[in-house]
Amino acid sequence: MEKNILKSLFLLMVITGSIFAFVGCTPDEIALYEQKMKEQESQAVEAKPVERKITKNVEQEKVQGLVKKTEGGEGKNYRNEDRENEDGEDDEGEHSSTSTVIPAKPVVITPAPVVAPVVKPVPPSVPNVSVTTKYKDGTYTKVGSYQSPGGTDSITVTVTVKNDVVESVSLVNGAISGTSQYYENLFIDGVSAQVVGKKLDSVSVGKVNGASLTGNGFNNAVAQIRTTAQK
Repeated sequence: MEKNILKSLFLLMVITGSIFAFVGCTPDEIALYEQKMKEQESQAVEAKPVERKITKNVEQEKVQGLVKKTEGGEGKNYRNEDRENEDGEDDEGEHSSTSTVIPAKPVVITPAPVVAPVVKPVPPSVPNVSVTTKYKDGTYTKVGSYQSPGGTDSITVTVTVKNDVVESVSLVNGAISGTSQYYENLFIDGVSAQVVGKKLDSVSVGKVNGASLTGNGFNNAVAQIRTTAQK
């Protein structure tokens, strides 16, 4: 191989020298050209061992690949497999570093509140008991007379009855003399407290606020009311 290259360079130099001689180059120019050709030749020779070394290394790698292929029984080069494994690990590393697993939130089921039914209390039934009364409900007015030192005097009594009970009472002074009028007014001021709220049958008064005779006329009027209001 090297011999062929040298022959080609020598032949090229001869041809080039003939061309220079033909075109009229000086001897110095021809010598300079030959020196450059020799330098290129030496550089080509020095580069050959490097090329051979590179070629040898490539051949050795091929042989080693064939040996590994024969031992493993697979059609892959182990070096390529290592590179693929490294690439795969890098990919997995990137995937694991970027992917984030978000845990699912637990679902909490809140039971619906149990609402107790509202039970309204049933009032006990009251038996319809008829109340027997002796007097009719209403308002009755009668005039009661009595004897005083000045003669016969009178007093007007009005009573309201409900369920045989006195609910209210009012009186009108009917005395003639000044002294009788004075005592009747004292009686009127104090009699209500002794009568209202009592049963009509039990109403009976005596001396009230110092008036002892006016009570006789009042009791006379109440007796007439009992007769009128009785059923």
